[in-house]
Amino acid sequence: MRKGRSVVHEINIDENSLRMLDLPVGTNTPYYTREWNGKQTLFFAHTDAGMPNELWVHNLETGLNEKLTQWQSAAIGTEDFPVVESKSITYKSSFDGTTIHGFLFLPSESPPPGGYPCLAYIHGGPVYHYSDEFNGIFQVFTQEGFTIFAPNFRGSTGYGAAFMKSLFQEAGRADLQDVSSGVDYVVENFDINPKRVGITGASYGGFMTLAALAFQPERWVAGYASAPIADWTYMADHGDALFNEFSEYMWGDLEKNRPLMLERSPISNVDDVRAPLGISQAANDSRTPLPPVLEFANRLYSRNHSLELHVKPVSGHLTVRKDEVIRDYAGRVAFLKTRLTSKE
Repeated sequence: MRKGRSVVHEINIDENSLRMLDLPVGTNTPYYTREWNGKQTLFFAHTDAGMPNELWVHNLETGLNEKLTQWQSAAIGTEDFPVVESKSITYKSSFDGTTIHGFLFLPSESPPPGGYPCLAYIHGGPVYHYSDEFNGIFQVFTQEGFTIFAPNFRGSTGYGAAFMKSLFQEAGRADLQDVSSGVDYVVENFDINPKRVGITGASYGGFMTLAALAFQPERWVAGYASAPIADWTYMADHGDALFNEFSEYMWGDLEKNRPLMLERSPISNVDDVRAPLGISQAANDSRTPLPPVLEFANRLYSRNHSLELHVKPVSGHLTVRKDEVIRDYAGRVAFLKTRLTSKE
């Protein structure tokens, strides 16, 4: 993977050589090679921003690529469901000058007066990264007139071990500056309305959403967090065993670094939140537990803050039921569209 796009090589063991294959630009997952139609052929899955995953073949002798399947809806890419391609961007973080890579999705329609509204869409993990692959919710937001900014902030995979580990004890500080620096970059270089910038994400992206509104209250116009971390100390004390290891990965000695964990928790700065906020949280989430999210929400409710809270009574950390997924995303789109695209 190089800047969120696949690079696939063929290794010739007999000749001790390496050859990069000319595959379609995007995300490619090789499966196997075999003789097919008399030629040595690589079978692989391909997706990019404008195309869902399909099975392709690459002729290792001629270099030609061919799509074999049409599993996804034929409406994708038509006027019934228009899609846009991604733009690969890089910029410098104001935190320490580190180069940050991400993707930008601009609507196909002309910008409104003042520029497009923009949504920083923060991935979970944080040991994960955005790649050049089809993301239906990004396409829905661009259809609604949003620009989507998808940054691979420090801590993301795909940019080397040092970059991935550079988030250690920096959650809620360095990563936020990586994201906000990207917002500054896209506002300066694209037709974006700086008064119409919001932030959203799930799991770690939900934490980043709460942290952005709490620690950078003047920057964001609205936010929507799903399955967020509101209090690192509560999660370390009450989360499941897997996430206890995650807490140690992020902070080291949990007892020794407890004051730092609390300092970087959104709950510690909830009184500074100014932007309207939507939250979607599962009652049975054992990874990002409900109680600190309720405390965060109640602190906002106590001062009549603009807050929309949805608690899913039977779900866990991951929403897998189709009806809940649709309801979650529809609610997020409606909330952010109301707050970010209304006339000034």
